[in-house]
Amino acid sequence: MPQRGGRRRGLDEAEEQELLGEDFRLHIRGKERLAECRICFTLESRPMKMAKVQQHRATVGHKQALAEVPADPQLAACAQLPPEANRDQDQAVRDGTASPPPNHGVPLLERGPDDDGMYEEPQPAALIAITASPSPEQRRDLDFVAGLQGRLEAMRFWTEEDVSDQDPQGSENEENEEEIIQQLAGQFELEDIMAHAHEDWYPFLNKAEMYALLICQNPRHLLSVKAQQLLLSYARFTGGRDVPSQKGLTECRQRLHKTLSAPPMKQVRGNGHIFFASSLAAGLAREFASPSARQAMKLVPQQGPEISELQDGQLFHDLDADLVCPCVVTPGGTSLFINEAVKLKNGDSVMAERWIERDDGQIWGSGQRLDQAGKKQGRCRFRVQDVQDRTGSATPLFSVPILLQCDDLSGARSKRWNLHYQLCWQNGALSHSELAREKNIHLFAVTTTAQPLELVAELVHQLKATFERPIKVWDASLRREVLVRPFLYLVLADNVMASALCTHVGTGNNTFPCRICLYGRTKKDRRTAAGLQKLLKAGEARSPEKTIGALKALRDLAIDGKTAQYFHKQRESGVKDQIVEDITDILFELRAILSGRVPAHPGTPARKMKKLAIDKRIQDEAEVLCSGDWYNALLSLQDVYDFDVHQQSPVEVLHSLWLGPAKYLTAATVQLVDADVLRTHLESLNTDGLDCG
Repeated sequence: MPQRGGRRRGLDEAEEQELLGEDFRLHIRGKERLAECRICFTLESRPMKMAKVQQHRATVGHKQALAEVPADPQLAACAQLPPEANRDQDQAVRDGTASPPPNHGVPLLERGPDDDGMYEEPQPAALIAITASPSPEQRRDLDFVAGLQGRLEAMRFWTEEDVSDQDPQGSENEENEEEIIQQLAGQFELEDIMAHAHEDWYPFLNKAEMYALLICQNPRHLLSVKAQQLLLSYARFTGGRDVPSQKGLTECRQRLHKTLSAPPMKQVRGNGHIFFASSLAAGLAREFASPSARQAMKLVPQQGPEISELQDGQLFHDLDADLVCPCVVTPGGTSLFINEAVKLKNGDSVMAERWIERDDGQIWGSGQRLDQAGKKQGRCRFRVQDVQDRTGSATPLFSVPILLQCDDLSGARSKRWNLHYQLCWQNGALSHSELAREKNIHLFAVTTTAQPLELVAELVHQLKATFERPIKVWDASLRREVLVRPFLYLVLADNVMASALCTHVGTGNNTFPCRICLYGRTKKDRRTAAGLQKLLKAGEARSPEKTIGALKALRDLAIDGKTAQYFHKQRESGVKDQIVEDITDILFELRAILSGRVPAHPGTPARKMKKLAIDKRIQDEAEVLCSGDWYNALLSLQDVYDFDVHQQSPVEVLHSLWLGPAKYLTAATVQLVDADVLRTHLESLNTDGLDCG
């Protein structure tokens, strides 16, 4: 017969088996010869290539397993069987005419005919984990499992006709079936399954793999591959069971990424900038499914004498009630919505217009009392727990305020070397203590190429999509599926970044240095008495409508090619948008090229173009550039719900106060006051409770 496969082509199958020894068994798969270890229980029914036999035989785990296995005369007999006999025996076992070969108490794991992997995980033939030396209790379980496997193996090939032809009388069979069912129920109780069956460590294969991954590939303390291999080898040498390999840990981590996290999505902007952004919906779904995070959420505005959370502030209460809290859930599980007629337990009909949580933790609804015809009869207040529960209520809908945080990394002017822009978001419904925890700060995107407004544009796109079509998540507190509708509440950044996100020219602008209002005037106005009086008053509040109008005026000036008027308008309005500046730069450059002012440019026309033709070309180019989102996406949120980026970007205290006036006053005090006098005053201060050294 022709020789098949294998590294030693001059040997037949019997000689190959003889060279493998008693601890390995020749395994034929198609035209390939493989070796199967009959000693190591973790590799049972996992054939390996011939080149790996000596390498595996030299491992500590194999030697230790070989030393623990008692002398078995059948082992040597089976080792001497030729491969044809092994194949005949396998076929006889499958036909039920022979018993399987001895396997030291470990059940065989079947492999498919097309599975040619070397160390791939097989599908277990039974859920019971059987050890090499079972206890008396485990032996009783093994006897039961063996009998059960025999019944199930025979039933596996039954068809509907076979079952219908079994004993047409049926009455006696039904009694036997009931006894079998009772026996199964008695044997497979929850305690027995947890004690002897396979524990569910999904998405990990077992407990050992979970701990090995936490130790070897923990992002908190990164280890090299050599160090990981050393730890795993030590675990195997000291008798650890089910210790995975370093390659298996890497595959487990990849499996975790696929199972537990949504992969970042590739984004390509119109100017060619590429970055990756995470999923806002996936992050919210994880937080609602987390019992600890869900318990710390406050989804109803709070009203009380103290302000301790974001929901306590007046800005939050001034927002639309349907935006802030459209729904609450009664203790009985009924969903109550804004502007929905409900009936109280005393028979009155009411309609809530706003939900408020008081200091005692009770949720109250304020709205209108209704008559039998549904007409409003006057204002009223009622407790949610006094509402009658009804069956078939709609799925709860919760609104979640989102906090946006954007900043540049390694971008200081003094030592800028690797500038990154990062965008993060937080769940504003969490308590202030939970917001400060690192696990509740979600990285949305980071890039070295794209601009901050481009990152914000993708987040705004996801916010609009999830607001129009709320996401369905699992609520760990209510233990049911709910709908979540996120909305942007605050924009957090330092003064420089906040000015860019508010489409403001920056704090260095002498005319209008404030991004929130139109405070300030020109130098000429400030020198007059009337101008000085205006500086002592708050300026006119900025609004998205006025900012968009100023951007359109700047775009029109760029189309007309009026450079001087363009910069004058920018200083006069205090408006500057990076996306609009990119567009206007293209328009100014295109006009210069078409006008022949850049002779060396390859796009310069050979013949001089007329002004009408140039204007027409630039107008067409402007329509193409402004066809999509051509300005700050935060300004467009006003079309979806009430959001004003100018008013909802808080003033940064660090640079505005402590590193501003406070720093300069401290420096002046140290320079002007005598050092001994200052030291005396400082030492006389009461520092109890302060860590002053």
